[in-house]
Amino acid sequence: MADTGIFRELHAVIVPVPDLDAARAFYGGVLGLEVARHMDGMMTVFRTGGPTHVCCFLPFEEAEGPAMGGSFPNFRSDDIAATRAHLVEHGVECSEIQAAPELKFLQASDPFGNRFDVCEYGEDWLP
Repeated sequence: MADTGIFRELHAVIVPVPDLDAARAFYGGVLGLEVARHMDGMMTVFRTGGPTHVCCFLPFEEAEGPAMGGSFPNFRSDDIAATRAHLVEHGVECSEIQAAPELKFLQASDPFGNRFDVCEYGEDWLP
């Protein structure tokens, strides 16, 4: 396995969208990407043919952390609490750990204000 630093892998490129149906029509219909997982009112994850996915999601107002912007990377962690502790120890601005069905995540930013997320999920979340 390649050296991935404190993360397991680059899980996805996150794309905030205002309409999941339109996102599925474009990413699935036009680009031909297969839906790996869909959660109504939250997100659709598409397979890309490799280990990294495209995840279209509906932004939500109560999100903590850096402001929503364009697309951003989402890293996968096997232990999000330990990853958060490491980030905080190194002065990284990050949100508290949040939970969605079968998924934990946090938002963070690099020293230049660029957003990145970290998620933790079980092996069966994305078959």
